[in-house]
Amino acid sequence: EKYRMASEQQTDDRIVKVRSSDGEVFEMNANAAKLSKVIAAAVFDDDADDDADNEIVDIPKVKSECLRKVIEFCEQYVKEP
Repeated sequence: EKYRMASEQQTDDRIVKVRSSDGEVFEMNANAAKLSKVIAAAVFDDDADDDADNEIVDIPKVKSECLRKVIEFCEQYVKEP
């Protein structure tokens, strides 16, 4: 139910960039990023300026193979809850 509530919130068309612990950079929809507590905490919890849209946010505890799967799941869930 938490996921449904997050996906029903207003649409955020921004693209966020995250970097895995092994240095791979991924782009994902901001709505999808909000579905992962780890990604959301890194991307949205700091009081970053809105001008920092092209900033790459490090996700230091997650390897690229795992991060790729999480992003795929979150983006699919946003499209088809």
